[in-house]
Amino acid sequence: MERTSIYENLVHDPKEVKMYLDESPGLEKHMDFSLQFDFSEQNQWSQIVLYDSLLMFLTHLYSNYVGLKQYIKEGKGKFMFCLPKRAFREYVNQALNNYSDDEIRSELIIIGKNKVATKRKVVVDFFTLVEVETFENYWCLLIHHTTAPYICSFTILGVLAIQRIIPSIDTDLLSLKEMKEERMKAGLDIPPMMNIVDIEESGDNI
Repeated sequence: MERTSIYENLVHDPKEVKMYLDESPGLEKHMDFSLQFDFSEQNQWSQIVLYDSLLMFLTHLYSNYVGLKQYIKEGKGKFMFCLPKRAFREYVNQALNNYSDDEIRSELIIIGKNKVATKRKVVVDFFTLVEVETFENYWCLLIHHTTAPYICSFTILGVLAIQRIIPSIDTDLLSLKEMKEERMKAGLDIPPMMNIVDIEESGDNI
């Protein structure tokens, strides 16, 4: 079967991916949002490395975003990011020791199941990893629209909005205090670092 333009736009070759990452080096990280993640003590370092590495790809690899049909249940309110397996593995293993695809996949599933507050009265899974046979070179991540402003650079958000992959660029983001409030309303635990940082910020205002 002849591949469509969707596949032609996707990037998975490590050399080509590196070119994207090198165009604007550095990690753009929403610090308050990242405090919502409760990384397990056993694999804390590896999960933090994977999370930060994922953000590098999400904020630099604008070609690998795919819009989903909103009338299909699985795609409602979401878009897809195609994370190139080989390039991501090579990037991750600059910090970790010989992580395999299976190990990365297992860790991504755990990270993706973290519940995050993104808007008032909106709590979603960080992402859902899905298996798509025709995307064999990628891990396909389904991400809720409201999560985009916390994980994408402003440049990426502009591209996604222009391509109508997300409805618009949302600038009304939750503060740390509001994230905690929404998590409590949803009956979720408050990760320790959220409390520590909140106490420190409150102390600064006294």
